[in-house]
Amino acid sequence: SFSYPEEDAFFKARMALAEKGDPVAQYDIGNCFEKAKGTKVDMAAAQMWFRKSGEQGNPDAAFAVGLGYTLGSGVEKDPVQAVTWYKKAAHGGHPFAQFVLANQYSTGNGTPKDLSEAFALHNLAIVGSDSIAADFARKNLADLEKEMTQAEIAKGKLRIGELEAIIAATKKK
Repeated sequence: SFSYPEEDAFFKARMALAEKGDPVAQYDIGNCFEKAKGTKVDMAAAQMWFRKSGEQGNPDAAFAVGLGYTLGSGVEKDPVQAVTWYKKAAHGGHPFAQFVLANQYSTGNGTPKDLSEAFALHNLAIVGSDSIAADFARKNLADLEKEMTQAEIAKGKLRIGELEAIIAATKKK
């Protein structure tokens, strides 16, 4: 495949840092393997580098690992593993991961169904972002509230504060 000299140079420079354990460089290398920037597409290698970065607390990388498990991209499809990684990303303050994880909880995909948890996560996605994640979360939250009891909503409102504390503690690390 055709590549640009600047992409080759970027890949080499980032790989040197990634191999030394730099989580941002590891995430960049995962993206290079995913998008054929300075190297060929290799989804298994992309997932390996995303995982290394995600294990060090990079929420973008953790989200990428979760997505890999959802799509079966570079790894076997595994909804339970996807939820584990979406949780890492969501607890790291990643709004789109919060939205996706909320959907996992509202459908019981890869995790026991928990509408209160879904409610809390959708609310965090709305507060944490002005992006498309917030728009999606608003729509899903409106639908979710229709099937929730007052007790589940009350529990969800309490859970928002607990999750905010987890996110604040995670971001301090």
